[in-house]
Amino acid sequence: MNKESVLYTAIGIVFILLMFWLMKPEAEVTPNQVAGEENIPTKDAVTYTSPHTGESLSVTFSDEKAVLHSETYNDVEMAQVEAASGARYVNVERGVSLWNKGQEVSVYQDDVVTFQGQTEASIGNPNPGEVEVLEAALTSNAWLWKETQMNDDTIITPKKADAFKLTFSADGRVSGTTDCNGFGGSYDVTDGVLTMSEFMMTMMYCDGSQEMEFQKMLSEPVTFMFTDAGELVLMLPQNSGSVIFTPVF
Repeated sequence: MNKESVLYTAIGIVFILLMFWLMKPEAEVTPNQVAGEENIPTKDAVTYTSPHTGESLSVTFSDEKAVLHSETYNDVEMAQVEAASGARYVNVERGVSLWNKGQEVSVYQDDVVTFQGQTEASIGNPNPGEVEVLEAALTSNAWLWKETQMNDDTIITPKKADAFKLTFSADGRVSGTTDCNGFGGSYDVTDGVLTMSEFMMTMMYCDGSQEMEFQKMLSEPVTFMFTDAGELVLMLPQNSGSVIFTPVF
């Protein structure tokens, strides 16, 4: 092959390579991708369900923040703050906070618990250690009824301060006082649900007593938790409200 043929062959190869390069499709750019930056995938939301009401919500966790998705809270973003245990996230402007520990979350609106739930995989399989901690905290003090906050914004407070008291003992007994009578019975904690038996009571009559109203709040099984301030919170059935007790040391 002479030099002229070699030159023409080389030019032909370069031309073909140039045509292939010009015909190469442009790389697809995703909406989240910008020049000079890698496309960072969005983390999947975690769904939590209340084992008692069936209500669900989901939370997307990322570095130092969480986003809450539900019918009540539409993509509320919360910043992570310091917590004694678990992880706590707060949106000060909305008065919303979220506490996450393991497979469980609790949502607060202005310090009132509005939701407690756990992941589907953990429902019916609680951590026995956590249940034991809850029971130990329950029996560590006597508890005074502070107020009941209903989800329709009604607030019920005792007319007689320091009258309504609950005491749980480690042997499964519960006792207490109202603004009229003393009472006693048994209690059980199973899978984080507190159930109190029908109370035996003294039989005094007191005009204007809130005794019946107080008894009704304790008549059905409830989930319960403790706030950072050490208060005991009983969550009423159907997500209707919360009964709040302060500790008596």
